[in-house]
Amino acid sequence: MRQRRRSQAGFTLVELMVSLVLFSFAIAGVLAVAVSMAQGFREQRKVIETETSARGALDYIADGLRMASPAVPTGVVKSQVGANLIVDVSATTSIEDTMGPVGACPQGSVRVTNGGGLNSSDILDVVVASGPVVTTMTSTWNNASTSIDVTDTSSLAVGDNILITDGVDGRLVRIAAITSATHIDLEAYTCTVTNPSVTPYPSGSLVLRAMRAKFYLAANVADGIPTALYVDPDSDGSMAPEPLADYIEDFQVAVGIDENGDKTIATDEWAYSGVAGTPSPFTNGKTLHAIRITLVARAATDLGMTATFTKPTVEDHVPSATADTFRRRVLSTSIEIRNLGDSP
Repeated sequence: MRQRRRSQAGFTLVELMVSLVLFSFAIAGVLAVAVSMAQGFREQRKVIETETSARGALDYIADGLRMASPAVPTGVVKSQVGANLIVDVSATTSIEDTMGPVGACPQGSVRVTNGGGLNSSDILDVVVASGPVVTTMTSTWNNASTSIDVTDTSSLAVGDNILITDGVDGRLVRIAAITSATHIDLEAYTCTVTNPSVTPYPSGSLVLRAMRAKFYLAANVADGIPTALYVDPDSDGSMAPEPLADYIEDFQVAVGIDENGDKTIATDEWAYSGVAGTPSPFTNGKTLHAIRITLVARAATDLGMTATFTKPTVEDHVPSATADTFRRRVLSTSIEIRNLGDSP
């Protein structure tokens, strides 16, 4: 009897090779999508980290500005001759500071140097309270003496900066020694005081622990790109500056001047904003109402692709239009200075 041949089924070698090639294309496509998504997630995560760091610095500056000029509603920044214009709120009174370089006491509770920082970023000086430390004087102080008597020194320490104010103007000085529970020796002045208080500070004047903080941009990378926002806790004094946030490319400050006294700031009342018609230079009698802070945060690493991104124009700073491969975020906030007499 003849045996029947069993039929065989399967792929030929050619079919198998074609299948493998098609399968490889499919896998390559899936992997390309996965790699692209992973790269996108990684870059987005870096941008978010940069933005988070910048937002924390922005909130820190905003909190300080909101409570600038503590207990001095007539807080002033004097006019300065030259390109770096300074806000001037009043013609007669000011907070005076003994922590500047010899012969040049910084004055005023808020001072803006327009385009004075690295690569035309701005510089901001602000006098703020440093913690809830308040006491009162128990005798008259003629603002030239190197000692004061207060009700309690337990919350103060040698090296602290204190703001002495009679509610009209103030003086920012540093504690040299605490000789008793009620007596403080002050460091001698190292600069020329150009606008001392005419009337001595009476008994009962407030003494607050305070500081004059300077915020500015500096470079911390080899290519010279400004990528760190710093705060100097005693504005060029002996204390070392501290970094607030990395990868900040631009720091711009616009100043709201209430020219018509309506308690609001119109578009053309924001100085240093690049808007036509803004008040400049500032003169006596202008009312400082608000400050607007803008930060440009840059991702830590480039995308390694064709250069398509540019650093944006911020306020009156128009940067180079040269494209690069860094993603950026722009963060901005406006702050009303609550302690000034004309604050809403």
